[in-house]
Amino acid sequence: MRHGNGEQAGINADRKHDDRATREWARGKQRPANAERTHFRNSLTDEDRSHIEERIPQLLDENPALSTTNARTLESKTDPPCVSRELLDEYYFLKEIAG
Repeated sequence: MRHGNGEQAGINADRKHDDRATREWARGKQRPANAERTHFRNSLTDEDRSHIEERIPQLLDENPALSTTNARTLESKTDPPCVSRELLDEYYFLKEIAG
C-alpha cells in the first residue's frame, strides 16, 4: 500500500509542479492506491476496527513521544530519535485506517 521513498518523492514533486496537466497526471497515479486503501478500510470487520481503536491509545501510552502535542515534530522530515520508523509507520497507518 505504501509507495517507496523514490516513488513518493516523485509524486510529491509532481504535486508541486506548476503545470496543470502534470498535476492531473500525478493525481491519476495516486487513484489506484487510494482505491485499494478504501477497499481495505471497507473490508475491516467490527472486531478489526475494535482492535485498531484499542491499539492506538496503547501505542500512545507506551510511547509518549507520539502524543498529539508532538504531532508537528513527528510529521517533520526528521524523526525524533526516541521513536523508531517502524513505530511511526504503525501509528500513522492505524490512525489513517481508523480515521
